[in-house]
Amino acid sequence: MKRFSRPAWIALIVFLLVFMSFFVALGSLKTFLARRELSSQAAMMLRGFREGYERARLDLEKLQPVEELNCRDEISDVLARRNFDDLYVRWFGVARDGNVICGGSRVGISLSDSRAHQIDDVWSLLSVRGPGGTDNLVVVERRGDTLYLALLEPLLFDFLHSVDCRDCASYRFIVKADPLVEMKSKDTSSPSVISHTVEGVRLGTYMRFTLSGTQQYVDGFAIPGRFLAAAIAAIAAAALAFALYWYLMRRASMGFLIEQGVKRGEFVPYYQPIVDSRDRSVLGAEALVRWITRDGEPIPPGQFIPYSEENHLTEPITEQLVERIMEDIKRLGWQDTNRFVSINAVAEQITDSPFCEKLIRRLAESQIPAKNFSVEITERHQFSDLERGRAALRYLVDAGIEIKLDDAGTGFGGFSYVQELPIGTLKIDKMFIDTLQREGGDPKREVLFAIIEFAKAARLKVIAEGVETEEQVARLKDAGVYAIQGFVYARPMPAVEFIRWMQAR
Repeated sequence: MKRFSRPAWIALIVFLLVFMSFFVALGSLKTFLARRELSSQAAMMLRGFREGYERARLDLEKLQPVEELNCRDEISDVLARRNFDDLYVRWFGVARDGNVICGGSRVGISLSDSRAHQIDDVWSLLSVRGPGGTDNLVVVERRGDTLYLALLEPLLFDFLHSVDCRDCASYRFIVKADPLVEMKSKDTSSPSVISHTVEGVRLGTYMRFTLSGTQQYVDGFAIPGRFLAAAIAAIAAAALAFALYWYLMRRASMGFLIEQGVKRGEFVPYYQPIVDSRDRSVLGAEALVRWITRDGEPIPPGQFIPYSEENHLTEPITEQLVERIMEDIKRLGWQDTNRFVSINAVAEQITDSPFCEKLIRRLAESQIPAKNFSVEITERHQFSDLERGRAALRYLVDAGIEIKLDDAGTGFGGFSYVQELPIGTLKIDKMFIDTLQREGGDPKREVLFAIIEFAKAARLKVIAEGVETEEQVARLKDAGVYAIQGFVYARPMPAVEFIRWMQAR
């Protein structure tokens, strides 16, 4: 069986924890589902009554006078057909003096037992008791002494969600008239715990419908509620776990790719020359690490250098770089010159790894003079133990390797590094060099000249990094800085191009 990766286990644990937390927090959503179903049913039932009421009024307005209804023995074929044409009306009829004189059929209702509710001068409602004791409403249109009647279909429960008992819900229906029309179902056996009210106006008549449910009705949604809570918790947990898994795999995959890149020898040095601006002679070069995959695709340094530094993967990359640099020094023929190649190393690498010992041993094995190699440290990565850092760097200096302080003035150490560590050269960061092309008084320009003066006073060599224009070169020359590194002379280039560039000079 294939083993789970560490990110997969972490994501699985997070999924379970988030799922349980959400599920417990949500509890059963039975009340939510019950309210939703109740509101849907209330709206549906009121809508049905409104449409029936409106349709009844429209149909009554279209009815011919009673003389044209062809009534025989109080039965009219015309009204009988209308009974079948209208879904909301059970019966049409005509009455005078409280008696039905014509109808679509014989119905078991008595107008003498009804109660009239006036809406306006033409329209009214009758509350009548139908067979079985059900409440019924009759829409009435008055034409002189004749009443045209439409018996509406009664309000019936028709829940989309079946519950254990029909007595678990009740309704109350009010229609504005004079006096007020009120219809309600029989009371439930237990008190209601939820209710929903819908209201509106049709044809100038206000209606309000309230539907209520008991605890037993709510409990009928317990199982669907638990399923819904589980679904929501699962979706939330899955989304969070997937995001975490993606993040961890992305980080883990970068580490894996770096390890594969080291095995395949994909990390190579790109050389940027350092030139003496007085005679354009080459003093040396800085070796910058580049990752070129076996497919020839370059991976930007910003994607892998910070990751490799945070996850202690710089050592194998540096070892691979050192091997290639030593080969290139021999190809360049610099062993019998004072030219150098600088390589970058972070504070942790200096103090917590065998980097220094390995470097000196490899130089001896390759028969390359230590003066052809220098190590650049940066203020941006602070030495956690300055004493150990000083001892490690002194070991390199005693072997003949020069130490350069990169990005001078931009990081944690400041000039205390120069006082505490065996620094031989200051490299001025591009941030300060850029001020030489700006108009006005940039405060960093004063810092630039202060660094230069400090270096002179401390008898340190100075290299200006990131120099891009001849104007900057001229101003640095005026300040006594001649070692120039930047696009003004050359961009970083692979070994083959650098060798060609050197031969062309």
